[in-house]
Amino acid sequence: MKALLLFLPLLAFGAKDGVPDYDIVARTIHFVIFAGILYYFIKNPIKNAYKGRIEAIEKKMTQSRNKILEAQRKEEEARAKAEKMKVQAAEFIENGKVEAKLLKEKIERDAEAAIRILNESFAEQKEFARRDSVRKTVASVLDNAFSDKDIAVSEQALVDIIKKKVS
Repeated sequence: MKALLLFLPLLAFGAKDGVPDYDIVARTIHFVIFAGILYYFIKNPIKNAYKGRIEAIEKKMTQSRNKILEAQRKEEEARAKAEKMKVQAAEFIENGKVEAKLLKEKIERDAEAAIRILNESFAEQKEFARRDSVRKTVASVLDNAFSDKDIAVSEQALVDIIKKKVS
């Protein structure tokens, strides 16, 4: 009944000079059949294309979310790594300060030991030079005393002088 009411305006406008022209009715029916067949054949490919598009968009959204989550995870890892590096850097600086202090103390001890050894060596060389100077002076005096003919010292007198000096 509703279909008849639908076609009623078409019948009213389709009449020519009182003579009904039913050609429009046939064309309308043919168009409706064509549209139905066209809808029947195109419905699934369009529906599949629409679903495919929705799935592709959903897939891209999922990939984007995964990339965002991965980027956030990497950012957190980088922040944690940077924080760890800051702590390590502070430890390295502290260790460097301690090592520098220990090295400074070792160098100071080594330098003091070297200075002490040099002072002792200098004292020994000074003592050796003094003894050598005394020995050379005594030798020179004795050579002069024995080479001088004016002073005649007998061997016995010389032995007595040396014994007095030794004892």
